[in-house]
Amino acid sequence: MEWAMPWKPLTCEDAEVYENQLPKEVSYTPSHPLHGVVAHAIGIRQDWQDILFELEGSEYRYAVVHLTWRGGLPDTRLYKDASEVQQMIKDDSEEYGD
Repeated sequence: MEWAMPWKPLTCEDAEVYENQLPKEVSYTPSHPLHGVVAHAIGIRQDWQDILFELEGSEYRYAVVHLTWRGGLPDTRLYKDASEVQQMIKDDSEEYGD
């Protein structure tokens, strides 16, 4: 993944925090697209605290999730492949620079 502001990669320690939180937020909603999916946190949008996850066991390969940390379902955007994610990072970077 090629990172650009406001996105950056996560450290292993930080990733673990988000990987532990995500199942807590979707576990009670079987219809949520990330319910039961293995998700690895790989990046963060620093200004909004959105987390980029790489997925296993889903028709989608990536998801951007805004965790709630207080209950309720997290806002989730799904991406089929790395090229879609790379375009999202590029678009966000251009918008961020304005």
